[in-house]
Amino acid sequence: MFRYEPLLEAPSIQEIQAFFEKKYQMQFSQNNYFSYLDREEFLVISENEWNHIIETTQKVNQIFVKAYHYAWQERKKLYEAFGPCTDWFQESYPFHEHAIARYDVLIEKDSHTLKFIENNANTPWMITDVYMVSKLLLEAGSKSPSEALIRHLKNFFKPYNNKRIGILLPQSFEDEDYLVGLDYLDLISQALPNTTIILWDLYDTHIVEDETLTIKGEKIEVVFNFCPLEFFLTDREYALSFFRMVHEKKITLVNPFESIIMQDKELFAIVYEHFNDFSFSDQAIIKEHLPFTTRKLPAVETDYLAKIRFGRVSQNIFLEHFESNIDNIKDYIFQEKIISQDFWDHFLVLGVYHDFHHVLGLVARKSRSLLLNDDTAKVVIVTLNP
Repeated sequence: MFRYEPLLEAPSIQEIQAFFEKKYQMQFSQNNYFSYLDREEFLVISENEWNHIIETTQKVNQIFVKAYHYAWQERKKLYEAFGPCTDWFQESYPFHEHAIARYDVLIEKDSHTLKFIENNANTPWMITDVYMVSKLLLEAGSKSPSEALIRHLKNFFKPYNNKRIGILLPQSFEDEDYLVGLDYLDLISQALPNTTIILWDLYDTHIVEDETLTIKGEKIEVVFNFCPLEFFLTDREYALSFFRMVHEKKITLVNPFESIIMQDKELFAIVYEHFNDFSFSDQAIIKEHLPFTTRKLPAVETDYLAKIRFGRVSQNIFLEHFESNIDNIKDYIFQEKIISQDFWDHFLVLGVYHDFHHVLGLVARKSRSLLLNDDTAKVVIVTLNP
């Protein structure tokens, strides 16, 4: 079973912040940015537990790979806001263009079963905590389950050597966005030391005659995207031009345009709607590891959570009063409420990094709130039992 161990002589929040300010020549807008970190203890898991997470995640990956096709068949209805861009979704998912995703996973209280509740496939964050912060907090020699993630990301970008890469952040360079972008820039630069890499946001870009994407005059050939794809719709003309260039392979988008389907929580409901189309062995995996999810308003609210399809960081999740809280039911799914195992008075959510083929790393969050949206929420560094 997982266990917590105390962090010995952990650096202060200010010392962690000073490390990043010196490394990246940046200035945080607040003095306590890293207060979200648990600096008192870290989570230890055994090799057997980690192998169980890997094996289960690989099985769940196969479910969503198959479910993608069913969602693709509904693409015009599900993603009508993207208009004609939905014609460019590929029928087979372009895994070679997908760098990184992260499942959110609960451990069910009574059965201790892993329950996969979300798939952050479009814009997975928290890379800072498994890349740099874990090195600062853990003793030398500690073994991280995320070492494969770092190797994977470096190898993923090697085919793009000598191409101009843009790391696309949301519309403003806030502390979190900027730090994540700098971490990825640092990682990719190690693999591609002679490659031009530029940090930018959606409002820095220009498309020249539908042929070239430029950032401050620099041509960009590969876009590593951390801007939620639905944000592009703030300028529909730009979105249409951008996604047409992706479709015509004038630029490469990582993660791919199709990742919006994998990110969509409605995919969980689609799995259950097509339950009988899966094999018996797949059905067993679905029932064991995916909470029942539906697009229909449930008769008994207390058994479900209402989640907005593209919500992030626990936004727009409701425990009750669905009809009064929800403006448009089509924007929500209703997912079976999983009672998470209580770890020392906290709920624990595992973040399992993957690329739909391999399991790459692990991070954790804990909170006294089931939704991880209160002041007790902390990111916990994970290490493997030596």
